[in-house]
Amino acid sequence: MKYKIVSTDFDDTLLRDDNTISPYTRKVIERYIAAGGVFIINTGRMVASVIKRAEDLNLKGTIIGYQGAMIYDLDKEKTIYHNPIDYQTAYKLIKKLELLGLNLHIYIDDVLYYKKTSEFSKVYENISNVKGIELNEDLSGYVLKNKSGITKVLFHAEPDVVKKLLKETEEEFKETIYCCSSKPYFYEALKYGSNKGIACKFVADSLGIDMKEVIAFGDSQNDIPMLKMAGLSFAVENALPEAKAAAGFVCESNNDDGVAKTIEKYCFSE
Repeated sequence: MKYKIVSTDFDDTLLRDDNTISPYTRKVIERYIAAGGVFIINTGRMVASVIKRAEDLNLKGTIIGYQGAMIYDLDKEKTIYHNPIDYQTAYKLIKKLELLGLNLHIYIDDVLYYKKTSEFSKVYENISNVKGIELNEDLSGYVLKNKSGITKVLFHAEPDVVKKLLKETEEEFKETIYCCSSKPYFYEALKYGSNKGIACKFVADSLGIDMKEVIAFGDSQNDIPMLKMAGLSFAVENALPEAKAAAGFVCESNNDDGVAKTIEKYCFSE
C-alpha cells in the first residue's frame, strides 16, 4: 500500500453536515484498515468528544486531539502525548481575553471548564457530547490558584474579532503559544510546537512510517500544517481557500464522501 496512514480532520471533512458518516465511507475505512492501513482522526476537538465516534468506526491505535496537543491510544485507553500551555503563560493569555469580555472555554486534562454556563457552552456540549464544569469564578484566577497546565483556550466571536486577536496574541506570545482557528468564528490557543502536522509525524515516527507515506485531508486553517507535511494532501471541496492553497489537491466535499472516494482512488492501487 502506497499510503500507509490516512490522517483526516473530523468536522466538515470526514463528518457530514448532518453529523453522520455515510455507510459507504464506513466500508472504505474498514477496507483500508483490513488492508493494513492506519486510519487516524486528527481533530481540534477534545479527545473525550471523539472517542465514542472512533469506537463506532471500529478504529484502533491513536486519536490526535486539540490540534495536536494531545494524542490518545484507543487500545491502551490512555493519553500517550500531552503538550499543555504552562500555567503562567496561560494565565496571562486568559486574563487578557477576560478583560475583553470574551466568554472562554479552557481544557485541563481533557475536561472542559468555563466560568458560567452560556448558550455557547450548551451548544458546544451538545455537539461534542461532553459536559463541562461551571467554576463560577474567573478562569484566570482558577488557573493561577491551581497552577494548571492548559491544553487549549477557546472562545467564540465574530470572525473579524477572531482574526484580530489571532494576530495580536500571536505577536504578543511569540514562540510560547500557537494561535489558530478551526472555524472562522473560533479562536483557539495551544502550546507553541503543537499542531496537527507535528502530531501526525509523532505517530508516523512511532510506527516507523515516513511522512511521504501519509495522505491527509482537511478543510480549515488549523489543518494547514498537516496538509503541508503529508506526502499527499487533499482539501475537501467545502474547505476554506487557504486550506485549498496549502493542499496538493482538492477532492469532493464532506457531504459527497470526498475522503472515502480519494482513499479508494489512491490507497488501493500501486
